[in-house]
Order: sequence, then structure tokens, then C-alpha cells
Amino acid sequence: MRAGAPDPRALCLGLAAASAALRRAMERGDVDLLLAREADLRALAEELPAPHGWGALREATRDALSEALDAVRAAQVWLERQGAEAEAAAHRTQRLRHAYGRAGA
Repeated sequence: MRAGAPDPRALCLGLAAASAALRRAMERGDVDLLLAREADLRALAEELPAPHGWGALREATRDALSEALDAVRAAQVWLERQGAEAEAAAHRTQRLRHAYGRAGA
């Protein structure tokens, strides 16, 4: 590890915490918080140097990055599902308005 470089152990812990925060935001259904946590997670991942020669840290880094990637993928699926559900609800509302609009005429 070069002088002045971020401590990879601290970054791995940060990645794990950010991954957990992303999952909690998803569980709560808080899109704004989810997007903020996802941005935090990406920023931490970008700070993490390549794990060349870290020995035991190499596996911890790989595990932390793998968990982060899983959390981001789960968040993307969740966001897509939320968008599809919102679109379906909008279509149902439109059909109901159209049906009741014609029935009242």
C-alpha cells in the first residue's frame, strides 16, 4: 500500500456498511435514500485500490466488492420493479377515468 493511500481495511468496512445501508433503504422503500447510498457505495468502490499483494486482504476486498455489487444489482431490480408498478397503476387509473368518464356522459 503506498503512503497516503486509503486504508483498504477501512474501505472494505465502509463498503460493507454502505451495502447494508443500501439494502435498508430498499427495504424501507425510500428511493431518495437508496440513490444516496448507491452513490456513497460507488464512491467508496472507486477509492479502493487494486488488491495486488494484499495477501489476506485480497479475499476480504473481493468479498466486500461482491456484496456491494449484489446490493447495487438488487437495488436496480427493485427500482425497475417500482417503475413498472407505478406505470401499471397509472394505466389502471387512466382506464378507470376513461370508463367512469364515459359512464357519466
